[in-house]
Amino acid sequence: MGHSAAMVIGDAPIDQLERFQRAEYADPTNRHFVTTDVTEHVRARHELWCKGPLARPSWLRPYDGLCVLEPGQAPDLAKAHSSGWVSLTSDGAILEAYARDIPNGFVDWFEGTGDRLKLKDGASGLSIDANGQARTVTGYAGSARKRDVDLAGICQPFRDEAARWWDRAMAACGAKTWVSHRDIWKRYEAQQYSQANDIAAIKEWVSQPSVAAIIAATREDKPSYMHLSHYDVTQTPSSWNQRVTSDIDRLLWERSRYVTAHGLQLALWFSEIIRHGELVDPTDTSAFFDSLPGDTMLTL
Repeated sequence: MGHSAAMVIGDAPIDQLERFQRAEYADPTNRHFVTTDVTEHVRARHELWCKGPLARPSWLRPYDGLCVLEPGQAPDLAKAHSSGWVSLTSDGAILEAYARDIPNGFVDWFEGTGDRLKLKDGASGLSIDANGQARTVTGYAGSARKRDVDLAGICQPFRDEAARWWDRAMAACGAKTWVSHRDIWKRYEAQQYSQANDIAAIKEWVSQPSVAAIIAATREDKPSYMHLSHYDVTQTPSSWNQRVTSDIDRLLWERSRYVTAHGLQLALWFSEIIRHGELVDPTDTSAFFDSLPGDTMLTL
C-alpha cells in the first residue's frame, strides 16, 4: 500500500481533506456525503438482474448492491445504508433508490501531518496526529502560517542540486537538444494504442544520443530526481517510465526555469494541492505559493 502527501491551504485542514475522502473509508457522519436519487438507474439494473444468469453480468447484484429499507425504517447511515438504500412497494416494485457518496474522493484516510515544514527561528506550528489531536512544536511542523515557514530554506538545497544536475546533464550531452518522449509518442498514439507502440516510442526516445548520454550520466552521478538512476528506461513500459521520461525531458527547459521548478512541491514530496476545499493545479507552483498571504495556513 502506498502513501502520499497533500498540501492543504487554508484553515480547517482536516475538514478540507475529508472533502476528498473515499466514501468507503469515511466516517458516516462526514458532512461531505452527497445523497443522489438513482431510482431509474437501479430499476434498469434490477430489471437486467431479474432476467436470469444468461442476461446479467456476474458482477451485477440485486438492487445494484444497495440495501433494502424496510417499511417505516429510517436509513442506518452508520452501517447498512451508508452507501445508500432502496425502498420497495408492498408488491416488491422499486419505489425509490438513493446512493450516498463523496464526489471526487481520492483520500483513503488521514495518518497525521508530515512534520517537514521548516520553521523560522522563534516561530511555532502544529503537529497533528491521526486522531486530529494537535500539539505545538518548534523547529519543524506539519501545519503553520506561511509567514512562520522558512520556504527558502526548504527549497534552496533542492534548487542548488537542480542547478548542479542540469549543468552535469548538459555537459554529458554537449548541450545538444532532443525530441521529447511526449512528442515521439504523439506519432505512435495517432496510429493506435498498443504495448508494442509504447515500447517502440520509448526505444526511439532512448536511442537519441543526448538522451542516452544523460541516462549514462545518471548511472555515474546522483541527479536531483534521485530515482532516475534506479531504472532502465529500455525495459517494458510502466507507470515509472512515464515519470522517468518526463523528468529527463524537463532538462529541455532553460536552466533558470528548471531550477525554479524545484520548489516546495518537490522538496516536500506532496502530490495534490487543496485550497479552501477545492483541488488546484497551478501552472507555476512556485509563483502560486509566493502569491499566498503571510497569514495563510499551510498543512502537509
